[in-house]
Amino acid sequence: NSAYGGAFIGPAQTVTVAPGGTVHADCSVPYRKPASLSGTITVKNVPPFDAVEQLSVLLCPSYAPYNGVSPSIACVNGYGSNLTVSNGTATASYSLSGLPPVTWTAYPSFCAQSGCGTNAKKGVTVTLTPGGSGTANVSTSFLLPGQALLTGTISVTGAPTNFSDEVGVTACLLNQTGVVTPCSQFYGISGNSYALVLAAGQWSVKGFYLAQPYDNAIDGPTQVVTLAKKQTMNLYLSVPYQVPGTATGTITVNGLP
Repeated sequence: NSAYGGAFIGPAQTVTVAPGGTVHADCSVPYRKPASLSGTITVKNVPPFDAVEQLSVLLCPSYAPYNGVSPSIACVNGYGSNLTVSNGTATASYSLSGLPPVTWTAYPSFCAQSGCGTNAKKGVTVTLTPGGSGTANVSTSFLLPGQALLTGTISVTGAPTNFSDEVGVTACLLNQTGVVTPCSQFYGISGNSYALVLAAGQWSVKGFYLAQPYDNAIDGPTQVVTLAKKQTMNLYLSVPYQVPGTATGTITVNGLP
């Protein structure tokens, strides 16, 4: 009925298609007057150094609830407007129309500088009637279930006074045997402060800077930290400055016509 309204679905039927055969199947969708839904989205305990940039609501029908991994194709998104942030709480309003009049569950979602997420455990259920309107106010904490926040600063020790190379963080999740899993790098941060939303567990973390002019990564020492669910940890990282060297030589291409 509308771009963000969701699918009006008719009754299912079973058909059998033989190899090389053709089956004729007529499908019907009974018309139902669309409904609307509105409400507010709230994210609490937002850290001052990791601003929330967008709030939204994930709306899923009762037959296809959000599993916390990937939403069903039957789900729709409603984006917040009039975003306000005050005392660590971000709030916005949303409104969706053209919705099938069924039972829906609204899940709070947000995007911050450190990433985006949807809280599958904070869904609010609402039943819409044909042509009617409903309200669902959703809220979540900044850290979603199973997440932790790692913050701190990165300093390059022994650097010259005019040093301005970009710094970053490498974080690697350790499995139960202590083996490093594929790592993620985070850079483009403001100044020398960083904030990473990570899954709870044991992490190998190190700072680095990108040496000019070719942005070669110069790593600092590795530190291992254990993050618990909903925990916020501050970790100082340092990278010893390395005086750049030079390489000279010749390049020869043989066999030219």
